[in-house]
Amino acid sequence: MRDLLEKFNLTPSANAEIGSYVDLLMRWNAKIQMTSTRDEAEFVSRHVADSLELAKHIGSDIRRMIDVGSGGGLPGILLAIVHPDVEFLLIEPTNKKHAFLSTVRRELGLKNLKTKAVRDEQLLTSPDFEPFDAAVARAVWSIEEWLERAPSLLRPGGQIFAMEGLRRAEVTGEFIRHSYELEVGRTRSILCVTASA
Repeated sequence: MRDLLEKFNLTPSANAEIGSYVDLLMRWNAKIQMTSTRDEAEFVSRHVADSLELAKHIGSDIRRMIDVGSGGGLPGILLAIVHPDVEFLLIEPTNKKHAFLSTVRRELGLKNLKTKAVRDEQLLTSPDFEPFDAAVARAVWSIEEWLERAPSLLRPGGQIFAMEGLRRAEVTGEFIRHSYELEVGRTRSILCVTASA
């Protein structure tokens, strides 16, 4: 965890909260598959570090953000820890995974985090739905499908974040691709797209 502290310039409290989250996830993962990665060091170097790369791109204009299909809380939990001034909604329709997200929120005392056991299309039909400033989905759909689904969740000019794996997505239109090396020889990218007005 010390490597994360230095690489991402985390505060000691954020680093401690991330450590608590990883401990919780590993304990739950022994009973319910939250992630296919069973090794803690590998989970941190791949999944936690990948989520923290996105944290660098959360600007001051983002006050409310949604993580769709959050699963075990990636990247939403990490973003909520690093950006306590931003409100996050994590939606995850699988009840066991949603229960885990609720447990993390409670045990870490993340006041800027809410969770719902719904799909994105269900959320959109909710009478209290309000568009978000930014949206992310990690490893839920192809990049192309996510870029089609995301705008309906956002206010005009909102930010779509698409986390690209090793396969380079075929994307048209205006976007910015931020590439980074997750591990030696494993280059990934975050695509940033502004929702049309």
